Amino acid sequence: MTRPQHADSEEPQDTHFVLLPTTDWARPRAYRVGGPDLNLMDGTLVDPPASPFQFELRADSEARDPAGWPLLDLYDEGHGRLLVSPGLVLALQEIGVDNVQLFSCETTCALTRARVEYHVANIVGLIKAVDLAKSTCDVDENGAVETVYRFRFDCPRISTFDIFRMWEARSIIVVSRRVKETLQVRGSTGMRFLRDVEWEPGLI
Repeated sequence: MTRPQHADSEEPQDTHFVLLPTTDWARPRAYRVGGPDLNLMDGTLVDPPASPFQFELRADSEARDPAGWPLLDLYDEGHGRLLVSPGLVLALQEIGVDNVQLFSCETTCALTRARVEYHVANIVGLIKAVDLAKSTCDVDENGAVETVYRFRFDCPRISTFDIFRMWEARSIIVVSRRVKETLQVRGSTGMRFLRDVEWEPGLI
């Protein structure tokens, strides 16, 4: 195994960012309560499930006034299953993002028992995004990345992509600057954005 060292002294190349789904501990979180148990981490198209996903948004039992927390535009339920609001879907569609597969789902807010509108999103795209010469990774004898510790984007390789999963670490979602700025201007919630040099293991 080899671990190419990243170059901390260089300025970040801020053409792309890690999109990190985030939920305050007191806010409702998404839990799958029924429907298909599909893993959507592979970045590939999948056949629409025969039955809809079923989720429940539950607040922490220790949260004060959980009903006062507004619902988010993005929830990461796990296994690549992202719950996205109609507003988030519209924002991506308006700027021409066309590699996000959407599935219907039945989502209930546990606090009010009301149905709330979300889709399950599958990001279609698994891209080799890491500049190994500037990153710290475990790489096997065949050149496959086994573990990522710190990384820098290979900017020329990913320049034409707006949203994708990172081949070297599939849990990492990457977005272009224009996607980031569009979502920030719209005030989309449930996410934050990191430069490549800001990411570290344990954040996802």
